[in-house]
Amino acid sequence: MSEIKQQIESWVSTEAQSKVDNYYAKMGYNNKPTLEVSFGRKYAKIMSASSVWGFVAMSEDVAKAEVVGDLLKAASWSAPAKHARGNILNGSASYDSYGPNYLK
Repeated sequence: MSEIKQQIESWVSTEAQSKVDNYYAKMGYNNKPTLEVSFGRKYAKIMSASSVWGFVAMSEDVAKAEVVGDLLKAASWSAPAKHARGNILNGSASYDSYGPNYLK
């Protein structure tokens, strides 16, 4: 379990944070938010300032069709939305500076 936590922290600090930083630099904003991770039993919550940026599944859930590393949009402060927006471990995650993208 600690290996997935390290992978999530690494992905957030490198890939997701760089996308946020690039967007804010392009728009000319000086105050860039920092993404932070907090871990629960099933999900890692990614926070940006005082809002939820997204969730990452830390365990497999067959009933919800979730795999380890699935990126999920926030449905509320404490729960992810249904349907993954890709996987951070295999590089298929679909997100931008404000969080996981909407489904198309």
